[in-house]
Amino acid sequence: MYSKTVLLLIEALGLGSLGIDRLYMNCPATGSLKFMLFLLVALFWYVDETIFNILAFAWFFWVIFDYISVFVNAFLSSPYNPFCKKIVYYSDNDVAPTFAIFLILANFVILAICGYSFFGPFSLFQ
Repeated sequence: MYSKTVLLLIEALGLGSLGIDRLYMNCPATGSLKFMLFLLVALFWYVDETIFNILAFAWFFWVIFDYISVFVNAFLSSPYNPFCKKIVYYSDNDVAPTFAIFLILANFVILAICGYSFFGPFSLFQ
C-alpha cells in the first residue's frame, strides 16, 4: 500500500529531485537514474560549464515534470502510479488529506510567486 500523502510530501520537501519519489513508488531504475543525473550535475559544476548546463537543464526539466505529475495525480485522485503508469493500490482514507495538503501547497506556491513578483528584483514597487 502506497500513500499519496507521503508521495506529495516527498515532492514538496524537494526530496523528489534526488529520485526518492520514484524509489518510493517502486520504480527503482528511473529513481536511480535520476539520482545519478543529480550526481553528474554536481560533478560537472566543477569540471565543465557547457556539459553542466546541458545536464542541469535535463535534470531540472525532469524534476519539474515529476513535481507537476505528482500534484496533478493528487488533485485528480488517479489510481495510477504517476511515474510507471501501473495501477497502484493507495490506502482508502488517503484521498482527503492528500487533497488538503495539495491545496495548502498550491496556495503556498501562488503566494511565493506573488511575493517574488511584488518584492523581488523586478518589482514594480521599487
